[in-house]
Amino acid sequence: MKKYILLDFDGVMIPSKPWKPVTLMSDGFYEFSNSAINNLNQIVKETGAEIILITSHKTSYTNSEWIKMFEYRDILGSVRRLDDDLIHSKRINEVSNWFNLNPDSKFVILDDDKSLNDLPSTIKIHLVLCDSGLGLTNEKTKLAIKIL
Repeated sequence: MKKYILLDFDGVMIPSKPWKPVTLMSDGFYEFSNSAINNLNQIVKETGAEIILITSHKTSYTNSEWIKMFEYRDILGSVRRLDDDLIHSKRINEVSNWFNLNPDSKFVILDDDKSLNDLPSTIKIHLVLCDSGLGLTNEKTKLAIKIL
């Protein structure tokens, strides 16, 4: 059975630190936290999960551009953005619609969006809600691996 990581960036891969400007890398996109990269790689290594981008940045680049950006940041595994037909103005609807098309999939949602607490319980049990100031921590990584 395939496994998936539904991944947000802001507050997960890029911890929110209002006093510190976000650094851009030479490819023109934000630099991810080294610890978040290591933790995401650990999840991918231990579970073999595919990454699906649910970030608000997902439509800014094509799948092939995202693949190059992830390779440049030394992130393991396959990555693609959420399918165009599932893109919605609200994250909760995107996740719900994705689940409705993939009800038997093993997945974890890595996000800091507190509105996802309103997901139906059948989906919410897959949510790892990150603290936006800390991003993807070791503790959240262990929880994600356990869910998958």
